[in-house]
Parts: sequence; C-alpha cells; structure tokens
Amino acid sequence: MPARAVMDTGAAIVTAALLASIGWIFGQRQNRKLTRFEHTFQVLNSYRHDESHWAALAQVIVLAKNENIPKPEESGRQADIEALRKLLIHYEFIAVGIFSGGLDEGLIRECDRSNIVNVHKCSRDFIAELRTTRGRNTIYRNLQDIAERWEAGSPGYFERVIEFILMRPYRRQREGLMNSPA
Repeated sequence: MPARAVMDTGAAIVTAALLASIGWIFGQRQNRKLTRFEHTFQVLNSYRHDESHWAALAQVIVLAKNENIPKPEESGRQADIEALRKLLIHYEFIAVGIFSGGLDEGLIRECDRSNIVNVHKCSRDFIAELRTTRGRNTIYRNLQDIAERWEAGSPGYFERVIEFILMRPYRRQREGLMNSPA
C-alpha cells in the first residue's frame, strides 16, 4: 500500500506541474494578445487626427480615380509622388507590424483593409518601377504581401494552425520577388 501512495503523489505532482505550465502558457498568450491590442489601438489612433495622412489619402484617391498615378521619378509631380510615398511608407510600417506580431491583424484589417488594398492596387506600377530603378526587389514587400493576403481570402487550415501557434500571420517565402507582380 505505501508504494501506491507514492505513485499517487508522483502523479499528482506531475499533473499539478502540467496544469501550472498550461496555465502559465495561457496567461502569457493572453498578456501578449492584450499588449498587441493596446499597441494596435495606439497606432490606429496616432493617425486618426493626422490631417496630412488624410490629405495624402484623398490626393491619391483622386489620382487613382483619374488613372493618373505618377512614376517614381516623374518631374513636376513631386507633390503627388510625396503623397503616394507617404501612404506607401505608412502602410508598409503597419504591414511589418502585422507580420512581426506587434500589431493585431484582425483590428487593422477591420479598420484599414480597403485603404491598404486599394493603395497597393493603384500603386503596383509605381512600386514595380521603383524596384527596377533601385535594384531592390523588397521595396514595399510587406505591404504587397498583406494586400495580397487580404485579397486572397482566408488562409487554409494548416496556415491557421501555424498562425495560432505563432500568434501572427504565416508568410511563405517567395522566390524571385523581382519577377513577381508588384
């Protein structure tokens, strides 16, 4: 009978350690999720009242509707180029935050999906030419990846499992970025 009591005590210790570890992991995941939400709200709020951001967006919308997006080095179009670059840099920053796990994809997607996807769509030629002239195929790559991800719809089961574990979007590495459409 004493041997049985030792086994029960050992099993209780192992079970308690396992449950404590699971609780710790769950607590850490929740803490990380809440911190990411807070950071995302701060980023979204940071440009909510930024008139220069909204002016640049309005300017690019007019350019896109008129199919008049400038080329990266087009002379006489500095204001248009700067407005487009402001948005591209801003949304690239947000896309990097999403892919690194620092920003919550769901919140950003809910608030800014159409702006990000549409700015990417209208600036594909601008980005492609910029990549070619500078010889760097990774310019605005994160923006491109997040816009394409959101246009493609929901990821498959395997990707969702990986994303659940990583707590951030899963991004496959692509070969030959220079040859891929901007």
